[in-house]
Amino acid sequence: GKQWYQRRVRGHSPSGREIKLNTLDALKMVDAHNDRVKVSYANEWLETRRHSEHINNTVKPFDWTFTTGYTGSVGDGVKVRETEDTPDKEKLLRRDQILYHTEVVLFEDELADNGCSKLVVKCRVMPSFVLILLRQYLRVDKVMYRVQETRIYAERDWDYAIREVTVREAGYGEVEGLGNVILFDEWAIGQHLPVTKCVRERLDFG
Repeated sequence: GKQWYQRRVRGHSPSGREIKLNTLDALKMVDAHNDRVKVSYANEWLETRRHSEHINNTVKPFDWTFTTGYTGSVGDGVKVRETEDTPDKEKLLRRDQILYHTEVVLFEDELADNGCSKLVVKCRVMPSFVLILLRQYLRVDKVMYRVQETRIYAERDWDYAIREVTVREAGYGEVEGLGNVILFDEWAIGQHLPVTKCVRERLDFG
């Protein structure tokens, strides 16, 4: 099934500048002209779908997995630059009181029973910091897995935030030995995929 939601999560700084996470902007970054799976995993795709009568009847190639490089929509006046700074892991692991927590699914699609593509936002407000996680999970059955996680972290007295983007990806053959319990767990599988990209940026709201 396909589920699209006109939903958004919006974060404001004291200066009034903002970052938004929303469905429409995420979908705008999906490749409308190329079938990513058939290009990057051609052999695996053809092998698993060779008995499908529709495989060669695509009228117009497009990325039907809805893979998006979306990391959030930065508002006017926010300056973005690369940084070596990282979120404070000690604070992230502390069991402080959670002041607010929410989870919002921006879109979810079962890829015509060929897997799953899901984009979700989680937000956690703690006494000393805010953490937002934007995560796309992609599974194409017996072909590949991909997880992109964008973490946006800001401490209470900061006029900036750290945005950390990590992409993990592997072909099915690299992870099939993990077993179905992990292969079909959208959160557990991410720990077993190799990192293919990691970028850290500082978002200045001042």
